[in-house]
Amino acid sequence: MTPRLPALLSTMLLLAGCATSPAPVAVATPPAPSQGSLYATTWTYGSAEAVALGHQAYAALTGYVTARLPALQGSAPFESALVTGTDASGQPQRAPCTAATRARPAVVLDIDETALLNTGAQYHAALGHPYDEAEWAQWLDDRAARPIAVPGAVAAMAALRRLGVTPIWISNATNARQAVVAEALAVAGLGAAAPLDTLYLRGDVAPGSSKQPRRLKAAETYCIVAMVGDQAGDFTDFIDGAKRPLPDRRGAADGAFAALWGQGWFMLPNPVYGAWNTPEATLDTAIPPALRWQPK
Repeated sequence: MTPRLPALLSTMLLLAGCATSPAPVAVATPPAPSQGSLYATTWTYGSAEAVALGHQAYAALTGYVTARLPALQGSAPFESALVTGTDASGQPQRAPCTAATRARPAVVLDIDETALLNTGAQYHAALGHPYDEAEWAQWLDDRAARPIAVPGAVAAMAALRRLGVTPIWISNATNARQAVVAEALAVAGLGAAAPLDTLYLRGDVAPGSSKQPRRLKAAETYCIVAMVGDQAGDFTDFIDGAKRPLPDRRGAADGAFAALWGQGWFMLPNPVYGAWNTPEATLDTAIPPALRWQPK
């Protein structure tokens, strides 16, 4: 029996729709962040405690520099905050300021998570996106329009400049992004930065990520009274530059270099990323067997 026309048309349209409709496309989603990395990110960029530590570090920096400046006017030798090596017993050797540089006191600072927060980029990373150099360059361009200064940094830079102290920025952002890095600092209220004078980026002085060649270059014309950073490499390569085991790095920071923290070196918190986690830290490397505890 021949079906009626409306029924036949309905069947044909249904079959045509099934034949031409595209198959569902699977949308790739980034892996969920681990609870540990999520805690580190939310604490660093969202907590009141992180704000408090920013203000605390920068207030301590300003107080230390203010107290040290009168010594620059005297005739006694003046040791800078720049460590150039270690002696036979492993103690750090600090570079003396010359007669010429004593007239130009400066503070050397890292930028990322030290002076400017990468809140937007770290939100993206916390969703499970691995680091990508091209994406990072795009973020630096975007950040320049609306940078977020670390709490306490703007007031501290203004106070240092009133004292005649020059902020010098040393960052591992590539020098291809020189203009936007300087723009971000200025827009955030941290002041102007002049390339190869008060701003040194990766590739400016020597290849590689070590900041020591750039610190040495700055010390040729400035007396480095203090340094500020969020990683050991912002101060010296002797703590984790050789990618030593985590306990050895902790031992160095608590041993030979212990006297410098708060006395020329000022550390800000950054549990989100950094050389401290290369190779990736684990409970076994962070907590030795003798210190582990479980309830009986």
